[in-house]
Amino acid sequence: MFGPIRAVAVDDEPSHLLSITAGLSSLGIPCMGYWFDRDTSELRPSPPSGGLPYLRLLFTDLNLAELAGVPDTATLWATIVTVLKQIVSKDSGPYLLVFWTRVGAKVAEIKEMLYARADQLEGIPCPIDVLEMSKSEFLMPPPVSYTHLTLPTNREV
Repeated sequence: MFGPIRAVAVDDEPSHLLSITAGLSSLGIPCMGYWFDRDTSELRPSPPSGGLPYLRLLFTDLNLAELAGVPDTATLWATIVTVLKQIVSKDSGPYLLVFWTRVGAKVAEIKEMLYARADQLEGIPCPIDVLEMSKSEFLMPPPVSYTHLTLPTNREV
């Protein structure tokens, strides 16, 4: 039998979601992954109604809606609040929010906005802290294609 879900990862890119969940699992941290559907702003699979009461660690991409350029802080905040309302239970104990992101310049602003607008979370507790983890430090670039290279024939060697 499995215990309650304590670690969750959210991303709109399936390969990024797999990377973070597999990384946590390899460290012995069981993790549930949720794909963020940009078209509906819903998580797949759907979290349990009322959220996860035993949640302690939440990794999420900051730019789930894949906004171009440097996204507006209020828009990023609104998307994150949508995710928090789906995942975090009103009965959740302390949890840490980690933004797994490529737009790290906005993390401090979003953190400040989360605490300043806590009343808009509709009873969802704020995280005990908000941290940043750069995706670029952990994701491998796509494999290099060598199809443009010409290999020497036996006669040229």
